[in-house]
Amino acid sequence: MTNIEFTAEDFRQFIYCPRIIYFRYVKKIFPRISYKMRKGADYHDSKIRKKTQTKLEKSTIYYNRFIVEPDLGLAALFDAYVESNNDYYPIEFKTGKIYSTIPQHHLIQLVIQAIILENIFQTDVNKAEIRYGADKRIEIPITLRDKIDALEQHTIMLQIVTKEIIPSPTPNEKKCQDCEFWLQCWRA
Repeated sequence: MTNIEFTAEDFRQFIYCPRIIYFRYVKKIFPRISYKMRKGADYHDSKIRKKTQTKLEKSTIYYNRFIVEPDLGLAALFDAYVESNNDYYPIEFKTGKIYSTIPQHHLIQLVIQAIILENIFQTDVNKAEIRYGADKRIEIPITLRDKIDALEQHTIMLQIVTKEIIPSPTPNEKKCQDCEFWLQCWRA
């Protein structure tokens, strides 16, 4: 195994546009923070990062935990995860658009978090939750196929970094408008 450790956020960014991993890990570029990134960071700082733990009747929610799974080379800063009678599942808090169908870049972030929880706590994790603000909660099933697909993406990400391959940009050019790597990429 290589010493590269990808975060759940790296997976989310990779699905959004595969070039982000190339610019971060191969070129080691750390660009400016975009407006959308700052908005999300401000929300997380004010609403989530200050929390540590909430005890409910049969469960505990842990906030703002950074967990590393060294055997798989995975890590995640969890917005939150739930422990309930030896069952675990991740929770992501989102500030942007509320989707009727969960986009792939949000799903893979949760799948990676589920894989990390499975390996750390030695239990199956078969669901996750996204919360949009205080009102909208969406429970998402996490399947074995989702986990296999995520680990296949991990292999591709490792190849990009170790072989220094610049991938094709996202086919959706609208994503480029807010991209922090626009000045380096230019969709060339």
